[in-house]
Amino acid sequence: MSIHPTARFTALALLGLITAPAALAFDVGAIASLEMNARDSNNGGNYTLDPGDYEFEVVQLNYSAWNPWGASSGCDADGANCNHGWITRFIVDASVDGEFEGNTAGTGDPNNIWETKELAFANAEILHVCITETQSARVYLNDGNYSDNSGGLSLYFTRVNSACASLDDDGDGIANSDDACPNDADNDEDGDGVCGDVDQCPGTEAGAEVDSDGCPTATDDTGATDDTGTTADDTSATDDTSATDDTDGGGGGKSGGCSAVTPDPSLILLLLGGLAAALRRRARTANA
Repeated sequence: MSIHPTARFTALALLGLITAPAALAFDVGAIASLEMNARDSNNGGNYTLDPGDYEFEVVQLNYSAWNPWGASSGCDADGANCNHGWITRFIVDASVDGEFEGNTAGTGDPNNIWETKELAFANAEILHVCITETQSARVYLNDGNYSDNSGGLSLYFTRVNSACASLDDDGDGIANSDDACPNDADNDEDGDGVCGDVDQCPGTEAGAEVDSDGCPTATDDTGATDDTGTTADDTSATDDTSATDDTDGGGGGKSGGCSAVTPDPSLILLLLGGLAAALRRRARTANA
C-alpha cells in the first residue's frame, strides 16, 4: 500500500495532519497513521490500496472521537444512545470495491452516539476491508455541517495480508481464501466432494463415486442395477436347459404329471423267475 503523493504533500500538510514516515510506502504488516480534524470537510487522505485484507482501527493520539453537533444530549443512564454526542464513525471510499463505513449504527451500540469521547473511543471497533484489486481510496469524516463539529479521529490502518482473507461470501465463518466451498454455507453437506451450490444430486450416499455434478456415476454391466432391482448380468438365473416345462399344470414337468421311477433290480429278477415257473407249469399241463 502506498500513499498518494497529492495526499502526502498537499491535503495533509495544509491541515497539519500527521502521517508516520514509515507509512509513506509500506508492505504487509506496516502501519499508516492518519489524523482527521472534524472541523474541516477536507479532513482525510487519498491512498492507493493494493489487493489484500486491511484493518482500520481508531487509536488515541491527537484525537479519539468526534462530535458532529458540538454537544451531547438525550443520553441514557449509561451515557449511551444519545440523540447528539460523540462518535467514531469514518468512511473508506474505494473506487472499485465501494464504500465502507467504520463504526456504523448496529456495531458497538445501537446508535453509536455517546455522551463522552472516552465512551465513544472505548466502544470503537476495527473495520475490516477487503480490496480485490489495486485502486484509489479516500479515508475521511463525513458531515453535512462542519462548522459546529469538535474533535476528530486518529486512525491506524494496515495491510494485514495480500490474500483478502476477510471476504466470506457464503457467511459460514470461513474466509474465501480458506473455504473449499466459498459459495456453499453447508460446505458440501453430503461429503461427495462437490460443493452444494453446484451439486445436482444432494444427499448422495457416503462413499459413492460421483461425477462433476455430484451425481452417482454408472458402473459397468456386471455391477449396475436396473430399475427392477436385479443385476444387469444375473448369472444366478436358470436358463431353459435346467428349467422344467410343466405344460399340464400338474407340477410334474415334461413327464405329464407323473414322476419317473427307477425299478429295483431284485424285484425284476423275482418277477422274471415267477414268470418262468408259470410257463413251465403251463407246458406240463399241455403235454399231459
